[in-house]
Amino acid sequence: MTLQVITFDGLSVEVTNQGAQVINALQGRLATSDAALTAANDAHAEVIKSKDKELGEKDAEIKKLSDAALTPEALDTLVVERAAVVTSAKSFGDIDTNGKTNSEIRRAAVITEMGDAAIADKSDEYVEALFDKFVADADPVKKQVMKDGKTKTGHAGDERRTAFDDMVSSLNPTDAKGE
Repeated sequence: MTLQVITFDGLSVEVTNQGAQVINALQGRLATSDAALTAANDAHAEVIKSKDKELGEKDAEIKKLSDAALTPEALDTLVVERAAVVTSAKSFGDIDTNGKTNSEIRRAAVITEMGDAAIADKSDEYVEALFDKFVADADPVKKQVMKDGKTKTGHAGDERRTAFDDMVSSLNPTDAKGE
């Protein structure tokens, strides 16, 4: 039997040829498994990094949504603003406000005043400014007088006087104004 000297973990060992072959095969397998373990650990570290990134993004989104959540104070402000827009828009006429944003409601109200062509390509800010101007200029009495789309000028006393004169003239067609 012939012996061979093999170095294993820094130690020199004398073994038979067959033993040397077995030890060399086992050392080869050990090196292969070490490389596979290193690759698996690297892949696992990449997966962990990827998951940590996903969790960080989700945490940021949760924070963003939490910050954007309506507080009771913010909700009260939105309700007051909505009520003001809807009430003001209703003074322009029969405007459908269901399911519409405040901008859409303002646009519909301004369209009733100016027509669609006048604001077709205008920004929401422009339409909002027009809406605010119309609301500021709105006079409920004037709106009622102009209900049929005809402007009546003069004082209310003038209209009463004319109506009275017409009534008197219908009673006495020959002498309506004291002639």
